[in-house]
Amino acid sequence: NSHTPLTECIMNELGIQPRSRSTILRTADGLIHVTAPVPIKQAAFAGGDVTVNLRNPDAWPVRVMVSLVSNPAQVFVDGNQLAEGDVLQQGAETWGYHTTRAICVVQTTGSAITLKGVSNRVSRPIDTSGMTAWEFDGPGEAQGFVPEHNIGRFSVSDGRLKITVSGDDPWFTVRGLRLEAAKFRAARVRMSATAEGDSSLGVFFSRAGEGSSEERHVSVPLTCDGQMREIAIPLGDHPLWNGTISALRLDPTHGLQSAEIEVDWIRFE
Repeated sequence: NSHTPLTECIMNELGIQPRSRSTILRTADGLIHVTAPVPIKQAAFAGGDVTVNLRNPDAWPVRVMVSLVSNPAQVFVDGNQLAEGDVLQQGAETWGYHTTRAICVVQTTGSAITLKGVSNRVSRPIDTSGMTAWEFDGPGEAQGFVPEHNIGRFSVSDGRLKITVSGDDPWFTVRGLRLEAAKFRAARVRMSATAEGDSSLGVFFSRAGEGSSEERHVSVPLTCDGQMREIAIPLGDHPLWNGTISALRLDPTHGLQSAEIEVDWIRFE
């Protein structure tokens, strides 16, 4: 089950330590890839659990990627449950899941990792061309939205998109839309934000061939007290809101170093 690329074999012959090691697990539904920057002693998939044992005697902080899996119910390292969080935070013992890429990343100094309650999941592009609303009712499905910047955790559970902001300029995007601007005057978002201090919620919009630009941007005040609220973004008042919108960028906060966001739904009306 071990997969060793030719380049890695050559590096081993030359006495050079490869940057990463990969193992492929075969399941009834496909393949699961495990990649780590230290040697993988053993990896297995059984009963809905992925187990990975690393050779990490010096307890180096490592990021282990388990690809083509569903969002784990729980993650354990050396018998201790890890909390989901920001895997970009240096030294944090945590894990995160990237919905669109179907990848679980575990950051740890430990050696025995268990992902519980997972299944094989193929990473496929989601057809967003007809979407005008996102309800986040399916576990693990961000429905085409992808984290892009200053975002750690980004996963769907309990009917909500849950986001951990890890810097002062976070955003996530959805592309491939065919949203006719003339049919919609506003975007409405039901969400909560928890942070020290209030902020703003921003929406950037673009047509085919255009990138994100401040000139195609609307923002509204955001109260960060943890309460769920419906927020209207008056896109129809913007002079450039016209034509067929192909991409959206949402900035859940601005200027805050950290925040916890939960999005119940996003709807155009």
